[in-house]
Amino acid sequence: MIIDDGVIRRKIDRWLASLPPEFSDIKDDIVVAGGCIVSMLLEESINDFDIFLTERSSRDRLLEYYLKLCNREGVDLNKVPYIRVVVLEDKLFYPAIFTRNAITLTERIQIVIKPMDTYMSPSQIVEKFDFLHTQNYWTYASGIVTKKEALECILTKKLIYTGSDYPVSSLIRVAKYLKKGWRISPSQMFKIAFQVSELDLSDSEVFADQIIGWDLVIIDHIISELQTCEKIDYSHLCKTIDKAIELSQEER
Repeated sequence: MIIDDGVIRRKIDRWLASLPPEFSDIKDDIVVAGGCIVSMLLEESINDFDIFLTERSSRDRLLEYYLKLCNREGVDLNKVPYIRVVVLEDKLFYPAIFTRNAITLTERIQIVIKPMDTYMSPSQIVEKFDFLHTQNYWTYASGIVTKKEALECILTKKLIYTGSDYPVSSLIRVAKYLKKGWRISPSQMFKIAFQVSELDLSDSEVFADQIIGWDLVIIDHIISELQTCEKIDYSHLCKTIDKAIELSQEER
């Protein structure tokens, strides 16, 4: 299946042009995957462009560069939930948010930096995605590469869960998909529930790690409320989440 990849190519060209010359060698390491390709296939607006790197060294160099760019050198992202940066309106491709898993730039770019092997091929990268329909990708050399089963899921708007290190985030994403007219079977929900059951969500560190990627206003409130708790109590958690959602709606 041939799909015009011009939208992705132009965006990545502009992002690369914003980097210092010493980053010209990362071009062949870039993989764009996830929701933007799904949006293109469904002719929907693209929320963001998720960039992955096949070489861990390229990912590490970019993280070091962007931390230095906004005067956050030496910050250990494993010890803070996230960093939010105040960005002036005229700053293009400038870091706005750092988490232990990703750097969010202006211009709708997200660079995924979560731990990975020394090298991962594009197909190995997307195989780790939680839902089958997201497992298509783009590179400069190949253009858009699609998987038959993923295309079938997109055309039918069917969610097939393939496993994740972050099943709580996957569960939250299901709610967003349902609002967009996607469907999911009880068996697929059970797969997610089983992986969630294997987590000790009463452990505050595990809990904080699992909710990264949720609405930042909600995360702010939940983590600040629970950071002194070694074990999370269900009743307290429910009240905290309800209050966080209220605050999130007020922010909007």
